[in-house]
Formats: sequence, C-alpha cells, structure tokens
Amino acid sequence: MSITAQLKAARQLLGWSQDDVAAASGLETITIVHFEQGKQAPSRAVLAEIRMTLQAAGVEFTSADAAGVKLEAK
Repeated sequence: MSITAQLKAARQLLGWSQDDVAAASGLETITIVHFEQGKQAPSRAVLAEIRMTLQAAGVEFTSADAAGVKLEAK
C-alpha cells in the first residue's frame, strides 16, 4: 500500500475530510489534495507532519505483512 493510499485509508477510518487533515496538521488543504492526487510529492517534513497528526488522532501505520493503517486499540 502506498503512502498515498495509507493517507486516504487513514482519513476514512477517522471519518476525516482533506480539510480536516489540513486543519489538524496546520497544512494547506491544497497540499493534501495534490498529494492524494499524485500531483505533488510532499517533502519529508510535510509527510512527517501528516503522519504525526494521524497518529495523534489514533491511526496506527502497519507494515508487518503489508503496509496499511488501522485504528489503535484502546
């Protein structure tokens, strides 16, 4: 699963829109849109910010058998 697919899947798990991810991460919505559409590869810093934001919201990025996402067990 690509990082783009992981982002989309993480948003779906949380019920978040692209605007929600942007607001929570302090990024512009267009950055999220272009990333998801494959129009722009995010910098490492932007990618890290998105990942940290989603993790703080309860998403766990997995990679044991195949890259993916899931909600953290509480």
